[in-house]
Amino acid sequence: YTETKQSLAVRGSSLARPYITSIESTSNEKTGEICVKIDWYMANCNAGTYLSSIEYEVKYTNPQNETSSQVLRASELSATTLSITDLNPSTSYKFQVVARNIDFGSEEESAVLDKETLHRLRPAAPVELKATEGSDPSKVTLSFKLPQKADVCKTADNSYITYPLYFKVYRKEHSAADWPSAVYATISPDPENNNAYNPGEEITWDDNIDKPYRGVLYDYKVQSCVQLDDLVKNGEYSYIETSENSAGTTTGWAMKQAVLSVGTYTPVKEGDSYVSAEAGFNFVWNNFPSEITSANTASNYTFWLYEQKKGFGDTDVYGTQTFKEAFSSIASVSTCRRSFKMPDDNGYYKYTMYIVPKGSTAPAEGSTGAPSEALDSATTLNELIVTDNAQGIENFKVKSKYTDHFDISWDVNSGWTYTLTYIQTVDGISDGQTYVVDISTPGNVRDTGNISSEGVCRTYTLSAKPASGAPISSTAEPAYSLGTPAPIFDEANPSYDSISIKWKKVDAASSYKVQFPGNDAVNVVLPAEGIVGNVTVSEDSIGHEYYTYTFSKDELGSYYKDATTSGDDKIVKVTAASEAESSNQAEGSVTARTIGPGNTDLKTSVSEYEKKIVSTWNAVPGAAGYIVKRMRYTMRDKTAVKPDKPAFEFFYVDASTLEVSVNDGEKISCMTAEQSGNKITLTDEYAAAPVDNAAVWQVTQSRIPWGIPVEYAVIPVADSSDKMDKEGILNYAGASSSEKLAYTNLDLIAEKGCTFGYGLNVRASKSEYSGKVIVTWDMPYGNAADVSNLRPFIYRRKKGRTTGYKDADLVGSNITDPKAQEANVDSFRTIDELTGPYEYVVKYISTAPDVDKNDPFVSSYIDTLKETRDAIFDTDEWKAKSGEWEPANVGYLFYLPELSVTGLDSLGNESFTESVYWKTWDYEPRLLGPADDVDTPAYTIWTKNLNNASGWFQVGSMDTNGFVKSVSRSWDETSIIPGTNSLALTPTGLTDSTGSSNGLLKVQRDQKHYYMIRAQRKNEAGETIYTYLGLDGSIWTYRKISAEEFAKSALLVIADAVHIAGGSDKTINGSKGNFSVSYSYNVIYYKFIYQCDSYRHKYTAMPGSSAEVVSPLILNSTSTGTGRAYDSKNFYFGESNINVDLADDFGRIYKSHCGSINFSAGYPDARSTNQDKKFNLSGTYSVNENTYNLPTINNNQSLFESWFPFHLGEKLSDRGRSSYDASYPCCKGSWWLVREDSKPDSEFTEQGD
Repeated sequence: YTETKQSLAVRGSSLARPYITSIESTSNEKTGEICVKIDWYMANCNAGTYLSSIEYEVKYTNPQNETSSQVLRASELSATTLSITDLNPSTSYKFQVVARNIDFGSEEESAVLDKETLHRLRPAAPVELKATEGSDPSKVTLSFKLPQKADVCKTADNSYITYPLYFKVYRKEHSAADWPSAVYATISPDPENNNAYNPGEEITWDDNIDKPYRGVLYDYKVQSCVQLDDLVKNGEYSYIETSENSAGTTTGWAMKQAVLSVGTYTPVKEGDSYVSAEAGFNFVWNNFPSEITSANTASNYTFWLYEQKKGFGDTDVYGTQTFKEAFSSIASVSTCRRSFKMPDDNGYYKYTMYIVPKGSTAPAEGSTGAPSEALDSATTLNELIVTDNAQGIENFKVKSKYTDHFDISWDVNSGWTYTLTYIQTVDGISDGQTYVVDISTPGNVRDTGNISSEGVCRTYTLSAKPASGAPISSTAEPAYSLGTPAPIFDEANPSYDSISIKWKKVDAASSYKVQFPGNDAVNVVLPAEGIVGNVTVSEDSIGHEYYTYTFSKDELGSYYKDATTSGDDKIVKVTAASEAESSNQAEGSVTARTIGPGNTDLKTSVSEYEKKIVSTWNAVPGAAGYIVKRMRYTMRDKTAVKPDKPAFEFFYVDASTLEVSVNDGEKISCMTAEQSGNKITLTDEYAAAPVDNAAVWQVTQSRIPWGIPVEYAVIPVADSSDKMDKEGILNYAGASSSEKLAYTNLDLIAEKGCTFGYGLNVRASKSEYSGKVIVTWDMPYGNAADVSNLRPFIYRRKKGRTTGYKDADLVGSNITDPKAQEANVDSFRTIDELTGPYEYVVKYISTAPDVDKNDPFVSSYIDTLKETRDAIFDTDEWKAKSGEWEPANVGYLFYLPELSVTGLDSLGNESFTESVYWKTWDYEPRLLGPADDVDTPAYTIWTKNLNNASGWFQVGSMDTNGFVKSVSRSWDETSIIPGTNSLALTPTGLTDSTGSSNGLLKVQRDQKHYYMIRAQRKNEAGETIYTYLGLDGSIWTYRKISAEEFAKSALLVIADAVHIAGGSDKTINGSKGNFSVSYSYNVIYYKFIYQCDSYRHKYTAMPGSSAEVVSPLILNSTSTGTGRAYDSKNFYFGESNINVDLADDFGRIYKSHCGSINFSAGYPDARSTNQDKKFNLSGTYSVNENTYNLPTINNNQSLFESWFPFHLGEKLSDRGRSSYDASYPCCKGSWWLVREDSKPDSEFTEQGD
């Protein structure tokens, strides 16, 4: 809307201008009525100015420039607003407000604003729907005014087309509970012509398809529907064809049948003949159904009596009807008397009563022919015989009150011919027939035909034709058969603790018995005592007498208060007996019940939905609403179900509106109800609970997605004010404290439901394992109850992260067992994951989820897990640590943060020192970590050197206070210096040129030195467990070596390679390159030549181990001297030059490991004798641009083998790739020192891995 600045007003003289501030168009949800609400404002209009003198005129003009208006006094308005309802849909109106000072005649106008009313998408109900009430004997006529057309939206461009309506008619007897699903008839005003549909035009429709039973009350429902052809229904249009609010209802009936009969006939006798007679009339016409108590439709009519006569002759026929008398009321008919003079008036007579509208002019007496004004008529069924013959029929009797026959008897006169007829009424209604009874034995007839179970009233007439004289007749008093009681139960008004049944008094019944199932029959009406027991007597509006019997609490027994039975249908019997015979009884029955939960047949969904539980139950007739008793349960001890809260939660579902409220009356939207047929469906959906002061029911609402069992019980109530307390006792309207209903077995009618659910009571292991976290949980109710086959999926997020769980957090999706309640999570890759605490959650789904940007968990689940203290923190030790605890679902590995080693100094240069550093456990994010155990520190540091042994030697320790201690042995030849979270290991006795360590940091076959840190703690079971970094050999370094260690390592490679090759030509493949030897005979000796071709040697064994180790050195021959050999014995290695490099996989080049060596060994003039075996060695080696001389060794075996461990002058067998030979120098002495007491890998165990 447009709003301008306010105009100014001066008190007492100037009238301000009104401004329209808003125009809002709405549509009534039930009626479809269009409404426009207009608001306006006018400055300075108050009690102190001219409020009492102002009136507002609100004008609204349609497109045809037709203006309507409404006038309002300002002083009578609480707010300047008006709702206008007499508007057409989808029509643009102009609105204006005029303010007028009626004292001075001045006025101000607002601007004229446009507003289009809403489109009428839903068809409106018929307007002023009515049905005729007994005004026509053959039909019921419906009438109503056409409502507005409906708007249909074209989906392509959202434009609207207005369409006419057609109408579906449904019909049912008023006593029927439900409307039929089939359409009874269809009314289309003019389906071919849209323009012919005129809203507001009255149309009528006659119900003569299935002719209504006369006098029966019918309900009619007329449903408005959009009149669309097939073209529109192809999907191009969006529309609402009809709705529940598009219907109107009414009641009506066809005129009831009237009954006319001749009443008392009184002849006057003189001598042996009758000379005169007088006859009266009985006229019955109750033209309204028994359900209608206020109608008196007879007052709208007058009644005209006509007479017909025929003689006694065999060929005589009835003459024309003659008008006799007009009656203004039914009661006046009973005072009418028809007089006869015999024998002039002798003959047969019959009479017809015509029903004509009130105000019609009666014909003159003696007029003939049926009146044209008549709406209906009733004719006497038995002929009246008027005769002067005074002979009589003797002892004409009818014995009645039987269920299935009448016995008729009379004295038979010889020569007489008899005719027996009867007319019959059922519930006072005649079928308009005269029945002739077959007389097989004159004077004694049993009539068994045409007797209905309702009981009939028959008036028998016996006509006799004497041998001479006029015919005579005798009519017996009306006789009744014993009808069968038709008890009725008021479905709409059941009681909690009693059952009342009602039945109409049965013709011919003298006593009644009633019987509730399981009880003995109770006499309630006896001939001698009259009415006894809990019986009341009543009459309906037309005088029918009814009995009502109420079964008390004692008679109902446990039925009414047992929740499993109360409300169940019970067959109640009513037996009528007559005085005819003691065995002559008729039994009727009715289904009756209390109002109770026994027949609700409650069903709840189990694992069918993610965030809602759906319950269905049978609608209970007569229930004003339903108390829904809900209780939240929890899952404990894996599958045991226990109440989570002792208090029940109560909700109320209104049976009429289906609105849901909590027990205090507050309406809620998280529970919704709908009804289809006889089924009510309640959808209980997740809703987040308030942060503060959440009620118990709100907590339950927030936990519905958890998969916890939520138990429901449904108790129908007769009144919305009836309440159930926390003890399950129903307090209902008018009950005293002693009459409150405490249902038994409420638990047996309750049903538990659940959603897909989450893992409940999630617990994750904390520092129990170094490679996995074990997550345990309780199944949601559906899986625990074997109802669901959903599988659990495990998610995790870093502790402290506030963003929700995402698909990227899924770490456990391969669990195939729906019953699983434990899983290993081993998806730890980065150091952040290995050392981080994670919050674990479990969700139950059917398949692995696609990438989902939405959070799959509700906050209540996450928040509750965060607040659930792990049981291990409930010990006295932890309770003493104020505030130190962790949630049960937080888990982490027993994994150390870091261990690093280096052979470089602080400047990055190679060093003889190998430094070991480690990070200690951070107890803030992970409370459970390494711990000292008496004298055993939490951390121990170890090293492994395969040149010494295959196992580990401890080199240091640290306790949880950070105190670092070194550990050494006598043979270590190593200085171990503790530092802050560190150790520095330096071999002793080494210089750049000299020295060769045989201690912890020895280098020969392998330059790698492996390091490990081990931490310990006690697990939940009290067992000591360990975690390691480096146990797998992944953490190693190597140090700077002396020039002497360089030369010996290179010479060891050559010695071991020739040993392996043996005494014949051979090429050995290394891990890289190859090593070859060849022999050639020159008559006197064998020439021996070896060659290194970028050769990286593989040691087939190490001290104390048969494991193969690859040398870090790569040897390449640049010149080769000729050696001498004889009989597979090598006596001399000719002078050769070999370059040495460090392999690439060592990551960095230490210059101390690279260089060259030039050497010769043995006796150059050797022939073939042992005298030629001389242990000589000479040559040079270069390292780091420095050249050193090998020691000059002249036939000194021990010194020779300490540098070049070759089996000189001894026969070499072909060892192939064998591991160890103690006879060879490289496998003994300092070349093969196996250090004792190392701890093998097998003695280091990682708990659970």
